Amino acid sequence: MKLLPIASLFVALTLVPLPAQEDAPPPALGVLLKALSTTEDESAQVNLLRGINTAMKGRRGVKAPDAWKAVEEKLAKSGNAEIRELVQSLGGTFGSSGAFAAMRKTLADESADPA
Repeated sequence: MKLLPIASLFVALTLVPLPAQEDAPPPALGVLLKALSTTEDESAQVNLLRGINTAMKGRRGVKAPDAWKAVEEKLAKSGNAEIRELVQSLGGTFGSSGAFAAMRKTLADESADPA
């Protein structure tokens, strides 16, 4: 699956309509996470993650969709630093213990890039 950068904008716009409950994940998110779990194309992963992060920006305490844990575990091991950062950011939105553990590890690492 090859996605162009414009796809991340489309993803964001797809998720913008908020569900009735503030903490409920947008319905389209499950479909996007399924795409993330099946593609090995890093550019597609980056574009989907950028779009999802943009759409979820400012929202906290959103219940993680059922598919999130498997996607998070897979992509947190990516060789692509941007993918790992985007997954960690999205995990923070979902209140993921894995994301918070990774953030604590980075904060404790004196050799980590401060940016």
